[in-house]
Amino acid sequence: MATMKKILKRLIYGYVVFVFLAFHAAAFAYGYSWLSSLSKPLNVMALDFSYKLDNRFSGAGGAMRAALFSTGLLQDPTPFLRENLSFDLPRWRGTGANALRRDTAPRYGLRGDPIALDDDNRFGLTPRAVTTKTVKVGSAAELAQALAQARAGQEIVLAPGVYHLAPGTKLDTAAGGDAKSPIVLRGETVSGTVLEFGADAQIRINHSHWVMSDLILRGACVVGKPPCGVPLVVSAGASALTLRNLFASGFDLLVQGQPGDRNSLIDGSTLVGGALTDSPAWRQALNKEISKAETGQKLVVVCPEKGPPPTCGQTNLYRALQAVGAGGVVLLQTGVYNQAVAITEADVTLIAEPGAHLQGKFTDGKGALVLKANRAVIDGLECSQIRVGSGNGACVRQDRGDFILRGVHFHHNQMAVLTGQLGGTVLIEDSYFHHSGNFKWGALGHNVYVNSGDFTFRRSWTIRAGLEGHELKSRAKVTRIEDSLLATVDAVDSRTIDLPNAGELIIENSVIHEGPRSANWDVIGYGLEVKGESKYEVNRVTMRNNTIVSDAFNAVNVLNARNTDDVTFADNVVVGKVKDQRRGNTYYDDRAAAGLPAYPQLVPLHGVGTGQ
Repeated sequence: MATMKKILKRLIYGYVVFVFLAFHAAAFAYGYSWLSSLSKPLNVMALDFSYKLDNRFSGAGGAMRAALFSTGLLQDPTPFLRENLSFDLPRWRGTGANALRRDTAPRYGLRGDPIALDDDNRFGLTPRAVTTKTVKVGSAAELAQALAQARAGQEIVLAPGVYHLAPGTKLDTAAGGDAKSPIVLRGETVSGTVLEFGADAQIRINHSHWVMSDLILRGACVVGKPPCGVPLVVSAGASALTLRNLFASGFDLLVQGQPGDRNSLIDGSTLVGGALTDSPAWRQALNKEISKAETGQKLVVVCPEKGPPPTCGQTNLYRALQAVGAGGVVLLQTGVYNQAVAITEADVTLIAEPGAHLQGKFTDGKGALVLKANRAVIDGLECSQIRVGSGNGACVRQDRGDFILRGVHFHHNQMAVLTGQLGGTVLIEDSYFHHSGNFKWGALGHNVYVNSGDFTFRRSWTIRAGLEGHELKSRAKVTRIEDSLLATVDAVDSRTIDLPNAGELIIENSVIHEGPRSANWDVIGYGLEVKGESKYEVNRVTMRNNTIVSDAFNAVNVLNARNTDDVTFADNVVVGKVKDQRRGNTYYDDRAAAGLPAYPQLVPLHGVGTGQ
């Protein structure tokens, strides 16, 4: 029966394509002038159908589009788009080494490639680093030599790999930089360079104007050999120092010693099982500490199965979770893990070094991480290629309980996040989701789908949902979207945001995009599946200070809302052809009128409405 249905579907689609091509062939033979009044709506509908056809049968709509664009009646909206499409994105800052950044390059590119952070001091205390020479390093010996020979303006770049500093090793700086040309020591990528410190091994910063960034630091305590040490020691008088985007574990302190000024900065760094510094002279911004008291005796470090010899003694995530039990912390070192696991104990934290990546495995027929207990925290993890037979495979599948996702990067799955019906408080922040549903026979490819509870989506990106899915879908009682980007770009998605069960929706300070390939002409849907009365007491929409951009050919509904008690839509900037205009907002017919760059660039235009 299933085979017959597939055959019938193919015959129907084939017939539609045949009729379409025959129509255009006849029109071409007799001239197109008689179609002038109907050409645009007909061809827009045909274009929309061709993309839907691709969803069912990969590439089947291509012939349709080729014929359509050959007429000259409609221009191909996306002739230049490609998998590694790059464009400027709204930027912000989160907490810790895995967080997305504001005012610096984003944590990941669109294909998931790491992008190094800027070396601007966020407090404006030193100018941008001006480097005059790049020194590439590939071993611990070369690192020692580079530190000893470094001069102002040099950038020491460590290739991806593990650098072992033997017990007792002391690497000293021999010179300092200056205000315009500091000396920079950084990893080539934000997730591939590891410094392993043996007992009492240290890097001693004896001079001013040094910048260290994009490094993973591991101490002897990670491998169970206390006492814990201190990897970075600052000599008296060294000043204008910047430590940025460092991820450290196995140390009592990240840096010891007092800099010679109040201008030195620790920024966007993470330390597991210790404290960042013993000196109040350091300025700090958006760091993350998981103290020794929090980890206690319940910290287990997991190493990847493939790659360099493991230094932690545990390669199995399931066994690590069993060992820590309730309230424990599991640290995943950088690398690829072809594993999946259910979290069955409460208050478990799973924290990942930059570059730790779950890939291609699922459990319970659901996903890579199945949450069956309360208050789980997933921090800094990358996850991809999760597929299950039902079409709903996700990196995180929640059965029950509250949970938090911070700094995660989920991409190229059937879904990124899917929650259950038992409620709970869900917090997602500083995270990135894209390319869900990118499988030929997958189900609707929602990036984030929350089915119940209380949901907050903060400082995060969700873009390019596939197979007519939504970038964000929520049936929660309360849904808050803050300081985030939700965008179609070039995907064949449905509504960018969908709340079919109504409830309370709050969207503030965000950028929302409807693309030219979207299969639905609502940007946001609300309450469209409610039959009778909503099950929620509060059914209200509040949207303030957002930028909403539509690149669709036709006029769209920015907010298609039913079954709502109240709508507050104010101080938003809307760009593109729309059907619904509300007072107290600013509207532009197109990108040029708004001063926006050409598609697909997205730039926030938050501002007070003009009352149009």
